[in-house]
Amino acid sequence: MANIVQAEFFLVDVRGHSLERLAEECRERSQDGAPRKCTVRFSDNGLVTNFAKLLNWMKTVRNRQVEKGWSDLDPPRNLFDYLVWRCSGLLDDWLSGHKVAIVAGQLKRAIRARQMIAVETDDRHFREAGRDELHEILEAARKGSDVWLFVFKQNHLLADKNDMVARAMW
Repeated sequence: MANIVQAEFFLVDVRGHSLERLAEECRERSQDGAPRKCTVRFSDNGLVTNFAKLLNWMKTVRNRQVEKGWSDLDPPRNLFDYLVWRCSGLLDDWLSGHKVAIVAGQLKRAIRARQMIAVETDDRHFREAGRDELHEILEAARKGSDVWLFVFKQNHLLADKNDMVARAMW
């Protein structure tokens, strides 16, 4: 049975800028009537579920390393710990840098398979996206600066109550 993916693609640049710049971009989008994020739901073939679980696991590993006091200024002293620290950092950076493309690719797969796609409304409920909206939704997803993932057990895409399987919000 397929899980449900809720992907929240951020259309403002949330990475690498100051809070002032982020607030300014949000203000500009509000004045123009442009959305700040695009939230969609679609059925998962397992890839996004596993990807969200991997992202969560990587954050747990990195948090444990921070708790041990490992950092760029004070890396681990023994060779094995150093290799684990460096490899986990590189993998974490790569995964984080590619998550928008990976999730947008799975959204594209769902659209091509003519699966139902749900889009969030202004009142935070979901409705089925019309076929004429799908291109715009996919383009918005591809242009997102970041994505938060919520994976739910199989349910109706429009359901308001869902059981969480995994999430990745960083």
